[in-house]
Amino acid sequence: MGSDVISISSDVYEQDVMLTGTVENEAQKEQAGAITAAIEDVKTVHNQIMVVQPVEKEKGAVENFVDDTVIETKINGLLLDARGVNVTNFRWRSVGGHVFLFGRALTAEENDKATGIAEGIDDVISVTNVAKIRAKD
Repeated sequence: MGSDVISISSDVYEQDVMLTGTVENEAQKEQAGAITAAIEDVKTVHNQIMVVQPVEKEKGAVENFVDDTVIETKINGLLLDARGVNVTNFRWRSVGGHVFLFGRALTAEENDKATGIAEGIDDVISVTNVAKIRAKD
């Protein structure tokens, strides 16, 4: 995809894919989504990749990595301790303090609780939750 791609991560849950990370332009974001959508058996692509300016990239990738790692670790611990949230049904990524939740909640209440937990963590700027709400089959 070129040398301007900063970082892209993918998470998969029930044949759905969530893309997160950062690129320098919209075309790269779209290309990553198209490549992923073309993979056999992928049902849905949630392209949450953020487009950032080169100046922002140089601001401190290591600093952002540390902050995001701390946020992701806190989400893991808090979701594990939370009553009414099945942590194994969720995936999450933090990109520069923007948290993306993905997976499946069994109820709207569970989904709201997971979102609230992530929103309550220090240094979280925003939370985007694209988890499905669907009871067990």
